[in-house]
Amino acid sequence: VRRYDYENYLCTVPLKKEQRHVAIALRALNVELIQSIESVREDDLALVRLQWWKDAVTKAREGAAPQHPVAITLQETLRKQPLNTRWIKRIIDTRIDDVKRVKAVQSMEQLEA
Repeated sequence: VRRYDYENYLCTVPLKKEQRHVAIALRALNVELIQSIESVREDDLALVRLQWWKDAVTKAREGAAPQHPVAITLQETLRKQPLNTRWIKRIIDTRIDDVKRVKAVQSMEQLEA
């Protein structure tokens, strides 16, 4: 988070340790979601990666997170804090909708409409 989302990292510094851990885990997930979209050229690959993260959130809630540092951190956070994963999944769904919306645009005229 410090490396890819420095401004939000700085916002977590004054938080209490327990709150900081939650904030960092959520910010790290957000960084991963953005990288899932920006690191591929094909929108379909971005959608697959985002679905993987949605599934990873479900597994993290169940205590069976995939072997990924952010997924494991999210699992630890969910174990310590009673967060509702519905809101986390809505963040992912919004990213999915963004990819689909951009994918649907075929021309500059459509984008401007």
